[in-house]
Amino acid sequence: MAWRSGNDVRFEDVLDSVAMAAGAASSDYGRAGSPASFWRTLSGIGAVSGGAATEAAARAYHEDRSFVSDEEETVPSTDPREIALELGSIDAMPVVELTRLRRRFAAENHPDRVPQRLRAIANTRMTIANTLIDAAIRRHG
Repeated sequence: MAWRSGNDVRFEDVLDSVAMAAGAASSDYGRAGSPASFWRTLSGIGAVSGGAATEAAARAYHEDRSFVSDEEETVPSTDPREIALELGSIDAMPVVELTRLRRRFAAENHPDRVPQRLRAIANTRMTIANTLIDAAIRRHG
C-alpha cells in the first residue's frame, strides 16, 4: 500500500525523485547495493543523518502552531481534580495497569513532547499525575 500525505504525494514518488537526482534508477535504492550518490543526496537534505536540518525541522514542528486554530488551542489543566478525572478510577486499578497508565500519560504529556511555551504546564501535570499514581500504588502495598 502506498503511503500518501495530505496533498496526495506518494512516498515512493519522493524517493524516486531523490534517486533520479542522485543518478540512480528508482529500482536501485531499495537494495543493499544502492548507489552511494543516492544516500549522499538523501543525507544532504537531512533525511538520513540527524544533522542540523533534522533538528531545525523538529524545533519547527514543536514550536509552530500556526496550523491550529484558536478554537483548537487549549491549554491543559493543572488542577489536580481534573488530572485525577483524566487518569480515571486509579484506586480500582491493579499496579500493572497503573504503570501502563503512567507511561501512557507521560507519552501524551511529557515536557519534552510539548512546545516550549507549555513545558512548565506539562511539568506540573506530570508531577501531579505521578503523585496521584504513586499514592494509588502505595495503597495497594
